[in-house]
Amino acid sequence: MKNSDKILNAALEYLDMGFSVIPVNPITKGSYVKWKEYQERLPTEDEVIGWWKTWPNANVAIVTGSISGIWVIDADGPKGIAWMNEHLPKTGVYSVTGKGIHAIFLIPKGVTIKNAVRLTDEVDVRGEGGYICLLYTS
Repeated sequence: MKNSDKILNAALEYLDMGFSVIPVNPITKGSYVKWKEYQERLPTEDEVIGWWKTWPNANVAIVTGSISGIWVIDADGPKGIAWMNEHLPKTGVYSVTGKGIHAIFLIPKGVTIKNAVRLTDEVDVRGEGGYICLLYTS
């Protein structure tokens, strides 16, 4: 199976789990699509398949916030990881990034978690209005 097929399959699996997914440039992490509407609705399976036909090497991003039911602490380095370990409860879901760790949390009912850049050194919050890139290798 080609790597592009693996990534498409992963995007479809995330969509099936209820996450809003979008295609992003694997180098710049910028979205290939205007993604504001995917903060409010899930893409269709046909949209996802079409995106990966258009951009077969795209990486997968999950739109954070209420649409996907998750928020993320993006700790980009040792200071960020230390802050996260000191100030947040442990979560069972982590993703290793190029610079550090994503700690993924469920959003409690009735709570809104906003996107925030530089909460402290090396720490960003990905909530409403954000997304996280997932790393894939061949």
